[in-house]
Amino acid sequence: MPFDAFLEAAWNDHGDRPREVADRLAASLDTITAPEHVAQYARIVTHVFGEHLGEWARGVALLRSLREHPAFDRSSAAEGAIARGIGALLYAGGDARALEALSQDDRIAAIATASSAFAGLGEFKRALDAYAQALALADAGLPEGSPALRAFAIGGNNLAAALRRSATATTPRRRAWSPAAQSGLDYWKRAGTWFEEERALATGEMPARRRAPARGSRERRALSRCATATRQRPRSSASPATPPPRVRAPRRPATRGVRGGAAQRVRLLSRSPTANAHGANRT
Repeated sequence: MPFDAFLEAAWNDHGDRPREVADRLAASLDTITAPEHVAQYARIVTHVFGEHLGEWARGVALLRSLREHPAFDRSSAAEGAIARGIGALLYAGGDARALEALSQDDRIAAIATASSAFAGLGEFKRALDAYAQALALADAGLPEGSPALRAFAIGGNNLAAALRRSATATTPRRRAWSPAAQSGLDYWKRAGTWFEEERALATGEMPARRRAPARGSRERRALSRCATATRQRPRSSASPATPPPRVRAPRRPATRGVRGGAAQRVRLLSRSPTANAHGANRT
């Protein structure tokens, strides 16, 4: 099977059958036939073995094997994707020292990626702590083109989606989705296109208004408070709270020259929260 078809099938199947896709990835290194395939393979390995399965050691072993592949050319793109993936999985598995060998931007990207993995596994205290830690490290700002920009965008988007799917109005986690979604949206403004921005709006139902690019301080403080609050016991079941009403994002005008317009695409995307959370990881 050609590499592009294999990768597309893996992304399409991984949400429903992550273990099957993980086994497929481990057994299909021969589908990699060009240097540019290595980074793409590393990203899906990191995502599936981390966010869906939490099999840190197995994912690390597969990522390390990519360095022995004939198509690995030691380019910054390939080595960077592998190193960040290994760092994220080792960090998530409890080895914080694994990040010491990474550059500052790669270290931040790895922690943000680990946050997304924790959120996917329902470990929200660890997810909030990791995302706040990554934002703190990036408080001085990130240069254009930094891999941490995309990691923050994906991490914030996935964290917000996971929080909204699982948390209730009685828990502090419910309040954490908003700063996570806003952070993801702000970083998509720097790392993505209008399509990723619209996806972030649909996932987090954020108000369609422009804000200054994220510096991290506001979101970090909000996420840190939410992470601390998760240690508290939830409200007694004898006095359940009523969930807040669903807030719909304002309709955005269709983009000229784009078939169907942005608003129509957002409505289609918003029907599948899982697709919203995972789609951005592909590139």
